[in-house]
Amino acid sequence: MFEIKYRHYIRLNSQNEITHAFSDAFICPFKDDILLKETEERHCQFQVMSEKYIGKYKYKYIDGKIIEKSEDELYPIEEMKINKIKEIKLKAQENILSSYSIFQQTCLISNMHIKDTKIKQKEMYDFINNIRDILDTLEEQVNNCITKEDINNINIKF
Repeated sequence: MFEIKYRHYIRLNSQNEITHAFSDAFICPFKDDILLKETEERHCQFQVMSEKYIGKYKYKYIDGKIIEKSEDELYPIEEMKINKIKEIKLKAQENILSSYSIFQQTCLISNMHIKDTKIKQKEMYDFINNIRDILDTLEEQVNNCITKEDINNINIKF
């Protein structure tokens, strides 16, 4: 009986991450693609993307072996710091806007309403500057963190 064999390949990027897995039933391999196996299975079922970290390649190819990346490789501490700082800035902005809408801020800054007093203007400036001070402190705490647990333990309160 005649058996059809399909070749399953992987493709790497410059960091040796596996970026693509496919069968020659559908895609012609490039000369640098690596043959994984020959099989009767037409479809390659190898999932190269992380399910937990969207947009991250899950595997690397080192010395002829497929190696699953560690948690630290998939989500490095520097990336976690950047995300935590974004979260802090967003909460600061939400806090300011919940007290002073953009329209209120514009009116107070530009003295558009005569009924707006210098006292109201100073109150807004003081409030926003207080939020900025807290933001700067929290951002410094994040940047000084050594572990992911340290970052997770930072409590965002304004």
